[in-house]
Amino acid sequence: MTSNHSFPRRRGDPSCQSSHSDIPLPSLPQFSSTSSSSPSPGLIYASSRPSTALGKWYRQLSVVCRLNCILLMRYWKAALLQTIILPLLVVGIVFGVQRAYVSGGGSVTAADNAVTTWTMEGIPQCKPEPLSNACMTLVYAPQTTETTAIMTYFQNQNQARTQQTLAMETQSWQDMTAVPKTNLGIVPMPSDQFIYDYALAHPDTIQLGVVFTKSPVSAPSDPVHWSYQVYYNMSHATNMSTFAGFKYSREAGDNRQAASDDPYGVLLPSMIRALDESLITFLDPAHEQAHLDVTLKSFPRAESRNGFSSRDDMLNTLANLMALPACITMVMAMLRVMREKESKCKESMQMMGLGYVAYWVGQWLTAWILALVQGSVMVALGYAFQMEIFTNANALVLWLMFVLLSYSMTLFGFLISTWCAKSSSALAFAFALVVAVLISVSIVAMEWEKLWIDTSNGFSARAADNGEIKPERTGTWIIGFLFPFLHFARLWGQISMRALGKMDPETGVYTRGAGFLWHDLTNFQQASPVLQSILPQPITGLTFYAANIGLQALLTLYFDQVIANEHGHSRGPFFFMSGLAAAGRWIVRGGNRGVEKHRRAEAQRVIPYEGRPPAHEDMDVIAERDCAVHCQRPVAIRISNLTKVFDKKGPGFFKNMYHALCCCCVSSRKKKGHRRVNVAVDRLNLLTEPNELFALLGQNGAGKSTTMQILYGVTDPSSGNAFLFDRSIREDMGQIRATMGVCPQHDVLFADLTCWEHVQLYAGIKDLPAHAFAASVTDNDNLNTKESVAPPSWIRSRLEAVQLWKDRHTMASRLSGGMKRRLSTIISTIGDPQVLILDEPTTGMDPVHRRHVWTFLAQFKRGRSILLTTHSMEEADALGDKVAIMVAGHLKAIGNTTRLKNRFGSGYRVEMALGAHSLANASEGSSSAVSVRQGGGALPTLWQLEQEMAERTRRLVPEATLLDASGGMMAFGIPLQAISKMAGLTSMLEACQSQGKIKNWGIAQTSLEEVFLSVVRSSDDRH
Repeated sequence: MTSNHSFPRRRGDPSCQSSHSDIPLPSLPQFSSTSSSSPSPGLIYASSRPSTALGKWYRQLSVVCRLNCILLMRYWKAALLQTIILPLLVVGIVFGVQRAYVSGGGSVTAADNAVTTWTMEGIPQCKPEPLSNACMTLVYAPQTTETTAIMTYFQNQNQARTQQTLAMETQSWQDMTAVPKTNLGIVPMPSDQFIYDYALAHPDTIQLGVVFTKSPVSAPSDPVHWSYQVYYNMSHATNMSTFAGFKYSREAGDNRQAASDDPYGVLLPSMIRALDESLITFLDPAHEQAHLDVTLKSFPRAESRNGFSSRDDMLNTLANLMALPACITMVMAMLRVMREKESKCKESMQMMGLGYVAYWVGQWLTAWILALVQGSVMVALGYAFQMEIFTNANALVLWLMFVLLSYSMTLFGFLISTWCAKSSSALAFAFALVVAVLISVSIVAMEWEKLWIDTSNGFSARAADNGEIKPERTGTWIIGFLFPFLHFARLWGQISMRALGKMDPETGVYTRGAGFLWHDLTNFQQASPVLQSILPQPITGLTFYAANIGLQALLTLYFDQVIANEHGHSRGPFFFMSGLAAAGRWIVRGGNRGVEKHRRAEAQRVIPYEGRPPAHEDMDVIAERDCAVHCQRPVAIRISNLTKVFDKKGPGFFKNMYHALCCCCVSSRKKKGHRRVNVAVDRLNLLTEPNELFALLGQNGAGKSTTMQILYGVTDPSSGNAFLFDRSIREDMGQIRATMGVCPQHDVLFADLTCWEHVQLYAGIKDLPAHAFAASVTDNDNLNTKESVAPPSWIRSRLEAVQLWKDRHTMASRLSGGMKRRLSTIISTIGDPQVLILDEPTTGMDPVHRRHVWTFLAQFKRGRSILLTTHSMEEADALGDKVAIMVAGHLKAIGNTTRLKNRFGSGYRVEMALGAHSLANASEGSSSAVSVRQGGGALPTLWQLEQEMAERTRRLVPEATLLDASGGMMAFGIPLQAISKMAGLTSMLEACQSQGKIKNWGIAQTSLEEVFLSVVRSSDDRH
């Protein structure tokens, strides 16, 4: 093997005063491949088209809409579930429940003439209510000799009937605050007013009461008039029942099936009968016990129909199910947006220049399409099932109600998604909202009037007419405005009032509803004329929908920019004023020329270094910092005092909301929000030139990726600034992203898009001209036809450059790790950006495809600046025009690869493979041999060859150091100061090779990997 003895040509040292063209550029690496694929053709370039901001925004919007439509088609089962299957299921369930509810069909129930007659009994001892301590069975007033005698007769007669004794208290109950500790029988009280006040102060304590009144007489011969007043609990005694077939009976007092049952069905008439008997006995001179026989008898029950009041009255009860499809659409839309947010796809599109307004408008338009389809299906199904609320109401009103419900709920979900960083938290919010819908919609649909009328002060029509009270609930309007499903519930209740009919339960005659017409939106007749001016018209529900949609859209745009992402990046609470500020600067500085002049002057001004530089800093790093500080000429990238300090804890949901909603906390956040816990980048200063590939090396956690994220706007710097072609990352990030390409550290791809669709998507975001999307004849792989003479399209040229053309129709989820990195690299080059940021682009690639990517990048860097981070020293050595090494956020070394090897390497490495030797295990110094040369003579042992070559090498180069001697290979290290002796060494090696003592040999400079290890190991602040 003949070795190559040439040494690498040393490039010029970096200089901040000379342009990059003065530095000799290395020849582009020419890599060969054993792949069967044909060599990549020359690159085809396509830059963004010149257009107005509005035209570019419109084309980006069309790209987002196209993306959403593709994803909807890929997830067609979910779309079909939202728009057709779920509405069909919901309407079918409501229809089935309603039919089961009216399964009798209005058939006649026979009359019940079998009446019952029974005799009343006495009054038993009271039983306390569940919330009472004890009770009093019967109280009376006043306590006189005569009334006590009357109540004694009452006690005796009641004991004979019930076989129980109602104990009579002798002392009058006069303590208004005291309550009985045990159940009492007959209790005297001072007066009628005392009984009233005591019953009011202690509810459910007194069961029955009586107050006697004796009329005064003017003459002894005049008759004595006695009267009494009976007290009982009116809230318990309604003397009626709503249960079908219920008859007034002695068991009514124990029938507590509903609040409308009469617990005093027996007690009240029994008490009156016993009081009459006691008065008669008391007034009889002989005081003979009187007996009044009273019997009770119920009315017969007439024939009746089923108890339902309308053919569709279950619709109000199940109105929550009618809102369920809109809720599920909201959940699915939230998950779609959160999936793009979590996978960084949304962030990637914005890094490539997509505006946040175009992104959200695209989401809203997609949601509008789903809402239109879902609303139409709901109305069509209602008509198909012949539900009266659909057939007896204006179809357009119903369609608007369902469409606006679905759309406003979806936008409400988008708003919630801006508050959440994870799909799990967004899903928790979504299902909590679904539960709120299922609980509240049915209640509001049936009792919506009570939300707008305050009945706490005893609302009445006369009081409202006189202006004595104001029944409107102000809070209801506010809550109703915030939650769109409440508008649906109110509209549903108002439509059902007009559309649903009534059925007479006695005659079975059904009266069809008047119907809800279009003019009823503004001229809805309330149940009472008094309520006409109090309750809202149905049109307010639709206007509230529109207001909800507008408010939610604005809040979504606002919180999307204000709430910090996982890297802590956010815009200020008054970011929307930046446009006015830019317009003011444009006017003050005299138009576009003035703005550009000021921007150039700002980027090229002297920016002093902040703080004290680190100790033992390399001279090249100092020179680079001085260049960055005093840079007063155009450069590609200028980084000045760039610092990033991460807080101990992430922002969190509630902290994000606090910072977003409380504008006053912005200044305090800057002062107290960040504690110096982890300094990722510490006052970084460096420059890159046009036509230059700058390679940034470092350990994991050295700050490379953080520096990249600051440059492309994912995270904010804690201090310092950077200028990319005279544009500041703090003020001009939107313009920077329009001329920047980014390949992030981790693949950011849509799992359900192909390679071709990815390139088309990002080409549209970059606003490439139409001819860049056109497929040439060769795009059909029809290479055997005569028509295959057209040049390849722009998309094909890029995919072929990294060997992805054959996989252009493969979904990203099915690509290997290396193929995904190649696709991410191609995406970053779309639009031919001025600045290309590549964060470990070849991680996971095989050597063959890695070299294809290297060839592509070497060709692509012409006319632009590339910033590359990598852990492959071979990659940095092959591609890097300038290489920098970072350790713990500090720049430790910088320069071209030759200079780094000369400064931090150990010189040169000489390797040789020893020739033929004896296999005998001769001891050291032994001259015996067991093998014979082909031409005669003994072969030396391996040890003898090693000793001879080491002696000859040290004789010529005494500074040489034996690095390795094993397996028939020897390696020597030659320091830089012995470079003058290399000529004699190479002559000796050639002579030994001709003599057969060595098979082949080579001389190489110290590898970049060894330089990297030397720099990192010598740093005190390494990780």
